[in-house]
Amino acid sequence: MKPILLEIEGFNSFEKKQEIDFEKLTSQKLFGIFGKTGSGKTSILDAIIYALYAKIPRGADNIVNSECKKASIRYIFSIKGSNAGTYEIQRSVSKSKTDDETILAKADSSKKIKAHKNNKRFTRGFGRQQKRSG
Repeated sequence: MKPILLEIEGFNSFEKKQEIDFEKLTSQKLFGIFGKTGSGKTSILDAIIYALYAKIPRGADNIVNSECKKASIRYIFSIKGSNAGTYEIQRSVSKSKTDDETILAKADSSKKIKAHKNNKRFTRGFGRQQKRSG
């Protein structure tokens, strides 16, 4: 998997919308994530994992920033292999968890899959989804 773009808003350390353009960062083939304690380094990785699996490894349930009502993540990436292509996942989760939403789309297709967090097609993991969307 090759990350292309990550947008984070209201997620963990990120109250305001932040955009990370991995294509720009990797133009020299190497980049690092640096910052002070609490600056959001781990939150970047958590956001990618949350986009893919709707949970983070640390098991935290309170991923919405304390100053926000909801968190939104948009992750664009490419993969090689039998389901090669560029994909986009958008997830949003509210503090109340009543209006959570997930959208998965193959970027070079108009076909989108929209589901709520409890939809089994999304909770089984991204591997099954990429077969259905391609």
